[in-house]
Amino acid sequence: MFRSTEQSFVVTLKNLNYAKLSTPHGDEVGVDNGYENNVNLILNAISEDPKITQKNIAIKTGLSTRTVSREIRELRDTGVIRRIGSDRLGYWEIVK
Repeated sequence: MFRSTEQSFVVTLKNLNYAKLSTPHGDEVGVDNGYENNVNLILNAISEDPKITQKNIAIKTGLSTRTVSREIRELRDTGVIRRIGSDRLGYWEIVK
């Protein structure tokens, strides 16, 4: 959408990279829906591929690498997940 006023131009573009996913409870998942949804996205990615990297989790979930790193650190600190083996050759294990 394009609009012009005496002082400015306004252009509105549709974000084609934004996708809504449905969860079992029917909640909408988008870019910023809080800790629980982020954790669920990360845990689902890990359960599908335990050898997945944080970078690939970010790509798969649409979360930023910083968010994935922060959430994984929190999950590790609370004992929900742990890393078995080295960072390069290891895999994730969901404990709880």
